[in-house]
Amino acid sequence: MNGQPPPYKQTEPLADPPPYEEPPSRSASLKQKDKLLPSGTIHHVLPTDTLVGLSIRYSVPLDLILSHNNLHFTDTPYSRSTLFIPFADVSHSPIESPEQERKRLVKRFQVLVKCESDEAWCYMRMYDWSVEEAQAAWREDVEWEKANGRRERNKGKSIIGRRSK
Repeated sequence: MNGQPPPYKQTEPLADPPPYEEPPSRSASLKQKDKLLPSGTIHHVLPTDTLVGLSIRYSVPLDLILSHNNLHFTDTPYSRSTLFIPFADVSHSPIESPEQERKRLVKRFQVLVKCESDEAWCYMRMYDWSVEEAQAAWREDVEWEKANGRRERNKGKSIIGRRSK
């Protein structure tokens, strides 16, 4: 042809646009969204978690976990403190190994009495990992040291090979 588009011919009259409606309120749209969300649970992300591991642990397909949390397969779960696990009925709480639990208890004792790590480990071992019993014994020892005089502790670490006074 001559490179021109064909002429426009209106065969039917255009319909009127639909009438303007007020958008629904935000709270109404949130209620509708809640109805659309599947049941599930919130998982608190641990440093040892992987997306595949969470999929296996909760028996939920990986693509569902990814899509409900706006994640890609190559993403790590560490970017979030929690993840929504759809269709999971059980919430798994973090499981501590005995060694992790002992470290946590020693740290708690150390913070409560403000002592060095080695001293905290000794007290906790002596009192079978009971923070309350170890704390009571530590306070008794501090009182005894005050009453009977004790040598001053080194403030800070001494240099290897030097004797502290």
